[in-house]
Amino acid sequence: KESSKLVQSMFAQDESGAWSCQKCHMMPFSLRAGGAVIWTSPTQSSIERHRKVCCGNKPYLTAAKDAILGMTDTISKMRFDTLIESDFKSIVRILVGGSDELVTLFTDVIREEWFSHNEGKCHIPIIKSWDNFPAEKIDEEAAVDAMAKFARSGIGFDFVSNQFFVRYVDIIAPGYKLPTASDLMACW
Repeated sequence: KESSKLVQSMFAQDESGAWSCQKCHMMPFSLRAGGAVIWTSPTQSSIERHRKVCCGNKPYLTAAKDAILGMTDTISKMRFDTLIESDFKSIVRILVGGSDELVTLFTDVIREEWFSHNEGKCHIPIIKSWDNFPAEKIDEEAAVDAMAKFARSGIGFDFVSNQFFVRYVDIIAPGYKLPTASDLMACW
């Protein structure tokens, strides 16, 4: 009975049959902690695992932070400080449809979270509206130009195929198809 009450208070079943966490169900899917959506009836342990990492109405940034960490390990000259440089922020700004609030979230806040070791929960701001996330229209030409400029800053053109950069882009711009290194070189 206790388990059933926990399931009902924490998860609700939608019309598709999936069970969703009621604390974070309003967050964009790419910004929810693992276990936020379950396709089978939630168990006590699955609820507990999600509850430990759920950020409620704040985005779960650990996956984005891990993607950045992966980039720093696999792309020469990529550091966590690269997040706050104008060339990188230009890419993010285009991918999030120009929202300064989201640029700050996906760059400065992630960097701050990494250095403060807060496990993605403490200083993350509440975003006023997720209505424009993900961006409905991304200026493809501007995105390619911004990525080419970033590549020329010393990162190199193949960063666009780096698995961790691809993962980061999947989080901040779900569904966006990255250009190839050849596409970036054509901007040279």
